Amino acid sequence: PRPPARAARRAWPGLRDRAAMSGDDALAARLLATFRLELEEQARLAAELLLRLDAAPDDAEALRALFRVMHTLKGAARAAGVPAVERLCHALEALLAEVRDGRRPLGAAELGTLFAGLDALAAAQAHLAAGAPPDALTLERAAATP
Repeated sequence: PRPPARAARRAWPGLRDRAAMSGDDALAARLLATFRLELEEQARLAAELLLRLDAAPDDAEALRALFRVMHTLKGAARAAGVPAVERLCHALEALLAEVRDGRRPLGAAELGTLFAGLDALAAAQAHLAAGAPPDALTLERAAATP
């Protein structure tokens, strides 16, 4: 594989250079553009589902659907080379799995973590829409929240 483009390394510090792995800058750009749209759509759906869970914490279907959204976004972030979003989605997915499997209640702390995670995803989407990389520190903090 050819070495990564210097411009890509400067423009997207902290992101994996998918172009270097695939040898195709256009492919990397298309993956990122597709991810931006997917993130916007899935974050909107996640917000609706989380509001349902906030109103009815025992809504098993909303819980399963929110888990699927986080799983989908995790894979899309991995494919687009946005590891901080991938890690946050993994952390939220793990929290939802614990609740789904009965190992953890869906209380105020868990809902707060989920809302904070969605806020961080919305901020990442805004950064990406503006052509900038997401704020990795914000995403890492949201992913580290218990």
